[in-house]
Amino acid sequence: MQMEKQGDLIYERFNWEFANNTPLNYFKLGYGPVCSVQIDTRLYSFKNLEEITFYAIRDFDPIIDLSMFEKLKAINFYNCSYDFIDSIFVFAKKCKIEKISFRFQSIPEFPDGFLKIETLKELEFIFCIINTIPTNFSNLDKLEKLSLEYSFIRRIDSSAFLGLANLERINFINTPVFLNISFDNFYNLIAPCKSLKSITLGNTGLTKFPYEFGNFPMLEELGISEVNIKAFDSKRIGLCKLKILNLTGSSIYEVSGCYKDIPELYLGK
Repeated sequence: MQMEKQGDLIYERFNWEFANNTPLNYFKLGYGPVCSVQIDTRLYSFKNLEEITFYAIRDFDPIIDLSMFEKLKAINFYNCSYDFIDSIFVFAKKCKIEKISFRFQSIPEFPDGFLKIETLKELEFIFCIINTIPTNFSNLDKLEKLSLEYSFIRRIDSSAFLGLANLERINFINTPVFLNISFDNFYNLIAPCKSLKSITLGNTGLTKFPYEFGNFPMLEELGISEVNIKAFDSKRIGLCKLKILNLTGSSIYEVSGCYKDIPELYLGK
């Protein structure tokens, strides 16, 4: 595979694809440290582009118009400037994007265009700092999977999850969710998400067993590893329907009653 550096920009597989007239469905743009780049208009000839990654980019000249790629499904941001991300979503809202990934990002506020993407199904934040998950986050009503790993959230608006009826999986592992919010408030936030099948809250600061999650009729998997949970009442049977219960790293070494029949049960250290 050819990789050619042109100024501050790395074109991965770029010229190789042109030379061989081979359809391109994945493309990576960027070069560290954070840089400014000039877009080569040849990029717009890749009509089959399905995924694009922006790595350590401060700004583009001119702004890249993602609406030119009719088959684009996924966008990844690694350590890019907020202004650049904001500019990208001016056009991305016109695309049929299904997945967006942010890594090593500081997000003071969600770009307006981002919250207007009607086709988004999967969203992940890894090693990110998020100032606020706003009320209009609920506009992402097609969202099925939300992952916030190793991240920090300063605030979640009380109705941010209100319209997420299709949300099936929440993963907050290694994110201190309960540093700024009580469990009861967190539960009230996600309570409208009746399609939830998986909740992961490992190493989040959780201190009580979340019996209330038994109110999610489709819940199959609960991960609450590495949390300071000591008390457990086996008579509260709402979560016995689970297929997977992960309690590793907690102080619960034994369960009784119907909880013993959970197919995949992980306890203790």
